[in-house]
This record gives sequence, C-alpha cells and structure tokens, in this order.
Amino acid sequence: MTGYPPVNRQPSTVNRQPSAISRVSRISRASRSIIIYIQPTMTKKFPNAIKKEMQLLLLAARRPLDRQTCEAIRAIASEPINWTRLVNMAIAHKTPYLLFQSLKKAFPDAMPAHPALKDLEKRYFLHLRYSLRTTTYLLTILNQLAEKGILAVPFKGPTLSALAYGEPTLRPIGDLDVLVARSDAVETVDFLKAGGYQPEVELNAVQFNAYVSKKNGLALYNPIQQLSIDLHWEMSANYSFVPLTVEQFKDELIGLDLGGQTVSQPRMETILVYQCLHGMREGWPYVESLATIAGLISRHQLSMDWAEVTRIAQQWRCQRIMHLAFSLAGDLFDVPLPINVSKMLYDDPVARQLADEIKKDLLGSVHPGKINSMPFKFSSLHFRVRERWSEKIRYVRNVLFGTTAEDWRKFTLAGKLSFLHVILRPLRLGMKYFWGMGR
Repeated sequence: MTGYPPVNRQPSTVNRQPSAISRVSRISRASRSIIIYIQPTMTKKFPNAIKKEMQLLLLAARRPLDRQTCEAIRAIASEPINWTRLVNMAIAHKTPYLLFQSLKKAFPDAMPAHPALKDLEKRYFLHLRYSLRTTTYLLTILNQLAEKGILAVPFKGPTLSALAYGEPTLRPIGDLDVLVARSDAVETVDFLKAGGYQPEVELNAVQFNAYVSKKNGLALYNPIQQLSIDLHWEMSANYSFVPLTVEQFKDELIGLDLGGQTVSQPRMETILVYQCLHGMREGWPYVESLATIAGLISRHQLSMDWAEVTRIAQQWRCQRIMHLAFSLAGDLFDVPLPINVSKMLYDDPVARQLADEIKKDLLGSVHPGKINSMPFKFSSLHFRVRERWSEKIRYVRNVLFGTTAEDWRKFTLAGKLSFLHVILRPLRLGMKYFWGMGR
C-alpha cells in the first residue's frame, strides 16, 4: 500500500493507491458508529513480474469467491499456463484445496484438461476424507474432555478453515491444536496418553509439573490413528507480550458449528489479531497464511468490531504486526478495510516497507518457508517489526533463552533443577549451529 485516500463520507470514487481504482461500497453500523470500507475493484492489475501461475494462485485463494474473481480466473487460465508449476506452487504454499475448489467453480462444466489437475482432484478428495475423519476425532476428544469438566478450545485447523473460508476442509491439516487451562494440562495429557497418544518428551510426574509451569504446550502423537495433537495452555508460544490463555478468553467465547456440533472459539476480533501474530511468528512463508487473514476480514468485516481489534492489538503490543498483516492481505487479495484502519497502515511506513520485502520473497519464492529454516528461527524481520526496544530485547531474549521440548529432551534434569534449562539452551544452540554438535 503506497497511498492513503482522503476521508470522504459521500458516495464517491476514491483512490486506495495510485495504481488501483477503489470505491466506497459498504457502510456498517458496528460499534454504534458508521464505518466506511474501501472496496477495491477487480480493475487492479498484477505486476508483470508476477508469473501467471502466482496470479492464478492468489485469485484462487480469495474467499468469498465472487463472480468477478471467477471471471479473472478464467481470463488468466485462457492464457498459456504451466499447470504442473501451478499445482506444485499450490502445494508448496498450502493452497491446493482452495485452488481445486476455485477452478471447479470458475469452470463448472469442465476444468481445463491437464494431468496435473487430475492429480490435484485426487489429492483434494483424499484430503476431504482425511479432514472429515480428523474432525470427527477432534470432536470426540472435545466431548470426552468436556465430560471430565475440562474446557478445551480448538484453534487453527478445521475451525480456522470454517471461519476464514466457510468450510472446515480447505486448509491442510498437519496436527490438531487445542487450548486448555494450565491447571488442566496434566490431567489432559494423562487422558491423551491413556488413549494411545505419545508425548514428544517423556518426563516423570515431578518433571512434567515443572515443564507445565515453564512451557506453553506439548505435542503428542497417536501412531494407531496417525494423528498429532498440539496441546497448548498458552497460544502464542510467548510471542505475545500478554499470555494468551483459555482463562483470558473463557468469558467471551463464541459458538462455532463444526460437523454439526457447536465448539467454543475465541471471538472473531481475538482470532483475527492472533492470526496476525501467528503468521508473523512463522514469517509469512506461505500464501495460505495470508489468505486466512484475508478470508477472516472479507467474510466477517461487517460484524467485526474494529475498535476492539485495535484495542486487542494495542494490549498485545502487536500493532505493527497487525498493520503488516493487513497491508499484505490488502495488497495481495484486495481486502476491503475500514478507512480508519487504512489510515493506520498509511501512518506506519515501517510496516509498509516490511510488506514490500515479504511480498518480494513470497511472490517469487519457489520453495517458501525460508524464515522457518533460519538458525534459532531468528530473523531481522522479527526484530524490525517490534516497535519498542523493550519488545526487541524481549524477542532476542526468548530466542536465546526460551526453552523448547528439544532442550528438555537433551538435558534430563530433576524437577527442582529444571531452571537450569535456561542456562543450558544457549550452550546447546552453540554446539548445534557453530560446532555441528548436539544433534
């Protein structure tokens, strides 16, 4: 985003940025005030440097999928397309199911004939069966925990897919993320272990109590069901300045229909800001991570309390992270934003500069996920996106001294000595990355 349109409360044409024509198209009375939305039109052109396959991938990841988007998909598909490259890019950027569904809607009679698209169709229906089976397991586990009096809140996975895309089966499922209270963590892990789940790190009772008090989650895997559960008692892995716990959200949970059953979810404003944090923590390596932001905004913009979104971002000290996410979603997916939110993005040149850098890497990337592969997951991007020096220092401190399950596996200490993991972590990192040891 390179320009900010002047406030104009009359129905008129405004410029969202010099190269794109936009129009004021929606007025919402959310939060007892009138909110003007900047609705980009489909006249915006993709830069010539972006390959046709990436253009098609970005269009296919938009939700809701309207008539204009389908027309744009058909227009690009009428040109020479490397369909094998497109499908491989969709898989790499975690959007193959969005791509397939979008092509089916854009070409209701017959999709373009190509072997790569036949393979994509097979992949889609295999995933559909797996996703439905996994969602059934998730609902069963939630019900069993509820019978024990444990409030368990699923997030990401099928619930995020339902909220962002309107269907629970359009995101890849690697594991199931579930949030419980820290006070329920031990009982929940014991329950899962009794059901055949194996924790990523084996600890005795004293050690595990120390682990729960110092860590924020534990991954467990069931080899029979071939299913992984990431159990959390804090959602952000300490990436937020405010602990994101079920205790913080329990008085404002909403209900979401998932497979015919109502499951608890944080309110939409919380989910949106959290996804900005989560995407930034991962480094925005995939198109799908931004498509979820775009989908949440596009599908819930009129019911969204934007003043509350801003307040949450301020409380969590992630305003620039939110600005960055919204800038990327706006630029790549033409997401309509309230005019006051657009002004915040314009007033944050650092976020706009970071957005340009991320777009350059993302749109030209054959193998996404570069930041995730960096030593200690350290990147200057994480450092620069923090607005205050106290936040920058805290980020570096967490990278160096924030222990992981790997640290607890490498150094088995008695529960009372678990504080030594903080000291041993820099030693392990040094051995691993500088001397090629400690693997």
